Amino acid sequence: MSSIGHILPRNHPKPRIKLAVWFGLFMIGLMLLSSFAFVLDYKSTQNVATSTYGNYTFTPAQNKWKTEINGNDLTFTYLPEQLEHTNISLDAIQILQSTRVFWITYDPYSEFSDLLGGIQYTNDDLLKLGKQMYVQRALLNNSEYPDLPQINCGNATVTEPVLMFMQANETNLNIDKSCIIISAANDEDFLKLNERLMYSILGVMQ
Repeated sequence: MSSIGHILPRNHPKPRIKLAVWFGLFMIGLMLLSSFAFVLDYKSTQNVATSTYGNYTFTPAQNKWKTEINGNDLTFTYLPEQLEHTNISLDAIQILQSTRVFWITYDPYSEFSDLLGGIQYTNDDLLKLGKQMYVQRALLNNSEYPDLPQINCGNATVTEPVLMFMQANETNLNIDKSCIIISAANDEDFLKLNERLMYSILGVMQ
C-alpha cells in the first residue's frame, strides 16, 4: 500500500516567488551600478584641472566655473581667457564702476527674454557679493508687468546708469551718455558680452 507521501502531490516553488527573487536581485544590481557610476563621476570631476587667471583660481562647478571674489564664491559660464577677444569699451566699465547702483532693462517680448531676465538676477548676485553694488530690475515695456518700472536710456543718470539689452542683427556694445547698450543676435553673444563686462567691474579683467 502506498504511503500518503506518494499519493499527495509534492509542493513546488511557485513561479511568482522565483520572479520576485530575480526582480530583487535585478534591483540590487542596478543600485550597485548606480553607486559605481557616481564614484567614477565624482573622481572624474575631481581630476578636472583648475584654471588660474591673475590672482583668481577657477574650479569646475556644474558645467560652470567658480572663483572666490571678495570672500564669496561666484560662478561664471566662461573663463576670463575665453573672453579676452570680446571687446568692450573702457568707458562702459568706468560708467558702472563709478556707481553703487544701476538699472538693467530689456524687452520682455524679445525671444531672449528668459535669458535676459536670468542675467538680471545673476548680475545682481555677482555684484552684490563681489563688489557691494546693486542692480535695479526694469523693463523696456512693462504694460503686462506693472510691478517692474519701465526704464530706457532716457532715464539714465550719472548716479544711476542704465545697462540695456537689445535684440539685434549684429553684436556690439554702444554707449549713449550714461546708458550702456548691449546688442546681440544670439544667447552666446549676450552671455559673453555681459560676463566680460562683469569680470571688468569686479576687477578680474581689465
